[in-house]
Amino acid sequence: MKKLLVICHDAGGSEIVSAFIKKNISRYHVTCFVAGPGVKIFKGKGLGRHLVSKQKAWMALRSTDMVLTGTSWGSDIELEFICEAKKHGIKTASYLDHWVNYRERFGYPSKQWQRNLPDEIWTGDTYASRLAKIFFPKTLHRFVINQYFQEVKRAYKHGVRRQKQGAHILFLSQPMSLANTALKKQRSAFDEYSVLEELFRVLEGCRIQSSVIIRYHPSEKQDKYKTLLTRYGSVLQFKKQNKSLMQDFREARVVVGMTTMGLVLAVLCGKQAISFMPHTKALCPIPFKEILKIHSSKKLHNALC
Repeated sequence: MKKLLVICHDAGGSEIVSAFIKKNISRYHVTCFVAGPGVKIFKGKGLGRHLVSKQKAWMALRSTDMVLTGTSWGSDIELEFICEAKKHGIKTASYLDHWVNYRERFGYPSKQWQRNLPDEIWTGDTYASRLAKIFFPKTLHRFVINQYFQEVKRAYKHGVRRQKQGAHILFLSQPMSLANTALKKQRSAFDEYSVLEELFRVLEGCRIQSSVIIRYHPSEKQDKYKTLLTRYGSVLQFKKQNKSLMQDFREARVVVGMTTMGLVLAVLCGKQAISFMPHTKALCPIPFKEILKIHSSKKLHNALC
């Protein structure tokens, strides 16, 4: 049985990698070093017994057959292990969980960023596969079915049979301001704060009154919109997010976000999904055609009201 060392930090990579591990656990002797939002995700999939400290992960690296990583904005741990493994001739692979900023995930545009590239790039859908071949033409590509997508569809169908269709507006938050800073885009036309406030303004003028659920990204603090919620608390109704994303989907009639993976998950669950990126001509980079991509408040009003 091959020894597999898994390294993850951010939520997106942790979801797709942990789903792969759970599905294929009998094929490998698995050791995982996971930090940040990834810890809760791996434990939630019953993989807690495979988690080790960073020190033990470095020790395991010496005898592992392969290193599998996610990709992160909030940490460089995946890149650290990729580089060290390559020094020792150990096979490396990174599983891409999104459709944007592919090269930036490995340090671009820094000089010699290509040293951070793994031996293999894994993708789980046809859109990601096409993009990876464009951005990493010299790297081996492997198509590995996205087991996280399969988990989401099963989980949603399991609960929706017992519940009526929801009527709330679900906003999927994401730390766009953090990503803008990491990519040195401090003057971006919008961030999560301006998008949410624009959404509130639109809903304030709607004839159809819908409660708003804000689903926070795993890396976000749940008081980050306190000022906005206080400002609009007298004209809009708010409902706390549920423990599971699937329950939030079941209670929603429309799902609104920016460029989050959650919009794709909403589509997989049969929900109307809207990417709202106001005051910019930039297109939503998520390639799924089912997502309605809106740039103006007027069009958002027409879609929601």
